[in-house]
Amino acid sequence: MIQANELKIGNYVYDGNNISFKVYSINKTFCHADGFTRKVSMKGISPIPLTEEILLKCEIAGMKVNKYPNVVVNEHEYYKRYAFYNIVDGTSNLEIHVIESDYRYSKYKEFVLSIDNDERQHANISMLHKLQNAIYVATELELEVNI
Repeated sequence: MIQANELKIGNYVYDGNNISFKVYSINKTFCHADGFTRKVSMKGISPIPLTEEILLKCEIAGMKVNKYPNVVVNEHEYYKRYAFYNIVDGTSNLEIHVIESDYRYSKYKEFVLSIDNDERQHANISMLHKLQNAIYVATELELEVNI
C-alpha cells in the first residue's frame, strides 16, 4: 500500500486489481483515476515496480529515453544506462543506471538516478512513482509513461 503523502498528481500506480492508472487527484482515503471518471481507495493502491521495459516507455516533454550500450564491469557485474539528453537546465543529462550483479548466491538489481553520471547525486529507486517524483524534483518536468 502507498500512503497519500508519497503520491503526486500524475503518478502511475496499480489499483486493487493490478490495473495501472494515472492519479488525477489525491486525498487521505481515495484518489481519482482515469481523468476523474473513477475513484480508487487508497487502501487498494500499490506501487508499480520499476523495470527496464517500463523505462523504455518513458518520456519527458515529448523526449524519449535513450539507451546506451551495456557495460560489463566483470564477469559478475554489469550495468545499463538510459538517458534523457539535455533535460536538466538545458545542458545536463538525466541518467538512469540499471546495475545488476550475480556474485555466487546473491543476485541484485538496482536503478540509480544521476545527473550527468555524477555519482554524488544519485538515489536507488525501485518503484515507478518514486522515479517520477525524483525526476520532477530534479527537472520540474513530468515523466510520462505509455503503459
